[in-house]
Amino acid sequence: MKEQNALRPGTGKAHARGLSKSDYCIARRLINEGLVTEQELIDAGKMLPSKGRGRPSTGAREWFLEARKTKKEPEVIKFTMEPDAHPVVKQIARDLAEGNQDIVVERVEDGVEL
Repeated sequence: MKEQNALRPGTGKAHARGLSKSDYCIARRLINEGLVTEQELIDAGKMLPSKGRGRPSTGAREWFLEARKTKKEPEVIKFTMEPDAHPVVKQIARDLAEGNQDIVVERVEDGVEL
């Protein structure tokens, strides 16, 4: 395979899309920051279009992301609180609802969910 020079003079040989390794990193960073689009670089002749082939997926990304998908659903606790319930009971219910991310407390008075 013939070695080609990068699009920008003086940067060495072409590594990816006609750019040297360092220029390609700079271009990707500018694209990711939203300062320029890939199409703008291609149209200006600063980057070659993609050949459309890449590395096949190893499945590693999906394997790691399974950790996010398997979060357990919060446990729902329903209880009936009488209007004249002891203040300590009311405080315990409030503490449960506010302090624990894994427990959802639905308060019910006289059979009506609040």
